[in-house]
Amino acid sequence: MRTHLLIDLDGTLSDSSPGIGRSLQHAFASCGYAPPSESDVRAVIGPPFEVTFPQLGVPAHDIARVVDAYRARYEAIGLFENELYPGIVEMLDALAADYVLAVATAKPEPTAVRIIEHFGLARYFAVQAGATIEVGGARRTKGQVIAHALAQLELEPGDHVAMIGDRDHDVEGARDHGIDCIGVAWGFGSRDELTRAGARAVVDRPGDVAAAVVATYRAGRNMSTFAEPTIPADGADPGAPATDAPAGDTPAIDVPAVDAPAVEAPAVDAPAGPRSNRPADRFMRRLLRLPEGRTATAAEARSLFQKSLLISSCRCLLMYIVLPFVLPAVGIARGVGPAIGLVIGLLAIVAITYSIRRFWRADHSKRWHYTVFGTTIIGFMIYLAILDVADLVG
Repeated sequence: MRTHLLIDLDGTLSDSSPGIGRSLQHAFASCGYAPPSESDVRAVIGPPFEVTFPQLGVPAHDIARVVDAYRARYEAIGLFENELYPGIVEMLDALAADYVLAVATAKPEPTAVRIIEHFGLARYFAVQAGATIEVGGARRTKGQVIAHALAQLELEPGDHVAMIGDRDHDVEGARDHGIDCIGVAWGFGSRDELTRAGARAVVDRPGDVAAAVVATYRAGRNMSTFAEPTIPADGADPGAPATDAPAGDTPAIDVPAVDAPAVEAPAVDAPAGPRSNRPADRFMRRLLRLPEGRTATAAEARSLFQKSLLISSCRCLLMYIVLPFVLPAVGIARGVGPAIGLVIGLLAIVAITYSIRRFWRADHSKRWHYTVFGTTIIGFMIYLAILDVADLVG
């Protein structure tokens, strides 16, 4: 199943064109170049400046100087000349309920973190990955940033991951890692640009993204057997034949909100959501002595919980089947039973306690369910431990 989403920043979460445009015009003018027009600005937002500046007349040897002039204004003023697109918070609420989210932007990482924090969105993201600051540095392209984000998530690429972005370089960077990209048409790229680049879906509204994530995963899972499905746009004839995509391109899937299927993920596989600050949650974190920040994944929490249940099951199997019936049948006394049972029971209690902590460290959406279940098992293990101690001292 799809578990992780990488999300672009400029043109996907926020309209940063006013701050970027004014800062570029300031930098070009101060360095002796003709200031770019508004259309020029929109065309270069997204990819690294060393790729786009030559298109605006800046020679390669002078790019670093213009970038420095740009950053002097942008870091002080421009990054705050920026606003979220309508519907973005609601989109993140919906996605964070079912997926682990990470930012993956070609903007320098320290700047991206400041913007995410400025908008109060940090709670949604397990990782905020961006480019290195130096022009020509080791992490400047979108593919390099995606590799960095995957490494921070300790995640291998695959169809369990998808990229969401507004430009062709988002699609191309995702393709470098074998990852689907869902294009958003409200940003700085066009629907045609995204489709030609090979976006697996192109959506018009933030509210359409969750359905596109599900639809593209299903399409990808069935591509080996069936022709790739195309979900028609609003008003289209579902029975009309699909238009062939140009050779070498992947046809895009238009996913309207009204027609897109909604799939509820099973509770056991629900990944971590945004960190909750309810009083009961804060009390549990203090009780469990948890560090600040999400420091575990939902998969890690489930794995440890399964191991703790295995230990508990072994303890019960030992005490109620092996020791009373199997050992006496082969001539071994059961007097060692309480001591062994006590040791295994204590191990089970420790393992369950740590698994509960892992669910809270991951901020798992089902952490309270596992807490109640785990606490019940701990209570039963304590009861059995008391019986073991009574047998030992009796």
